[in-house]
Amino acid sequence: MGFIKSLKHIKEDRMSDYIRKFVKRLNDDLRDTDLSRLRRASNDPSNDPRIFDILARLTFDMPKQLKTSLDLIATLYALAYQCPERNIERFNLGKTLKDKGWTDLRFRALLNTDRENLNFRLRQVFKFINSKGAVLNWETITNHILSWSHPKKWVQRTWAEGFFAPELSDNQEIKETHHVN
Repeated sequence: MGFIKSLKHIKEDRMSDYIRKFVKRLNDDLRDTDLSRLRRASNDPSNDPRIFDILARLTFDMPKQLKTSLDLIATLYALAYQCPERNIERFNLGKTLKDKGWTDLRFRALLNTDRENLNFRLRQVFKFINSKGAVLNWETITNHILSWSHPKKWVQRTWAEGFFAPELSDNQEIKETHHVN
């Protein structure tokens, strides 16, 4: 199931609402025991009956085509639950990984990962991030994971720019476009 088939009919404002609602539930509704169970979930959380009750509470009113990705995001959230969350306007996971010392080789492997193998790579990333105490923006992360299979690969490009681009000085302006879907 590619990006075009699964998400193209969800309007941008509706997608933003789903993302906000889901992240609010992650932040407000998960107990310590839920987080522990999510951390122990398999690489295929949508098919792990040990956490179906938690996933049902988090995604009960979400479109079916989003649920597999949201299930993955819930397990990633549990892996990095100790990291502070802030609404960082220009959050970039690639820059966060660079700043925390993620290796170039691992980052390139992440960028080249297809949707079917993304779970494995992202679990590595978020275990690392948790060990470094990075500040995260879960709305941005959720949007990016939901958009991973976009044909224009804008998520991978955005992360690569954060990881590989030289730092800009304060007086240099960044042109930024926001993508949802």
